[in-house]
Amino acid sequence: MAKYKERYFLQVDRGVFDSDYKDLTPSACKVYFMLCELEHRFCTDDSNYFFRTNEDLAEDTGLNISTVKRAKKELVEKKYVKTFPIHFQKVATKTRSKKKVTAYRILKRGSV
Repeated sequence: MAKYKERYFLQVDRGVFDSDYKDLTPSACKVYFMLCELEHRFCTDDSNYFFRTNEDLAEDTGLNISTVKRAKKELVEKKYVKTFPIHFQKVATKTRSKKKVTAYRILKRGSV
């Protein structure tokens, strides 16, 4: 079940229409929107983070990997997203992956 129970909308910070986002590059906005979509798709009420590789994000957004990395750095520096390394763990076997993946947590949400 998706975190916000619906499938046909994207919830983003309302600041996207304010001056805060005018400082973001277009590629950072695109990556931010995709990360919000992925949060909606992969997070539940019990988890507030998800993971994605740079290659997956590049494919999701249509941007090249170096652009994705620059956009992620910008989003982290401006505190829109928090990233941290984790091991992917298979639930059934409880075995951890050899490589770490990047986990994401969206930090800014729209006001009510």
